[in-house]
Amino acid sequence: MKTKAFNALIVAALMAMGTVATAQDSTKTKGNTIKSRMQQKVPKKMKQMDTSGDGTISMQEAKEANDQKLYKNFKDADTSGDGTVDVKEFIAYQKTMKKEGAMRGKDMDPVTKKDSSDY
Repeated sequence: MKTKAFNALIVAALMAMGTVATAQDSTKTKGNTIKSRMQQKVPKKMKQMDTSGDGTISMQEAKEANDQKLYKNFKDADTSGDGTVDVKEFIAYQKTMKKEGAMRGKDMDPVTKKDSSDY
């Protein structure tokens, strides 16, 4: 009888730990999912603008893609100063644009109060 009670206690403890582990895993998954979505979105947008196929965006490619925000702020986006914007710089630029838009509220949809810009 003591063994059944002990086993039930162990099962309950393991189930509780499993629940905690699942909650932690789901938090990590949500963060990773958001990050992966952003990483997937950037290369697609970059591929559209990167007509030379070198994995970077030049000022001319930004202009030809009619990306006025990037074209006007190209020197800020090109943090390495090499004349091109790579994926890392592009992600950092997008984050900056989102942050600035949120602070100004200009790119906010008046109904949903969410960012409505391309970035």
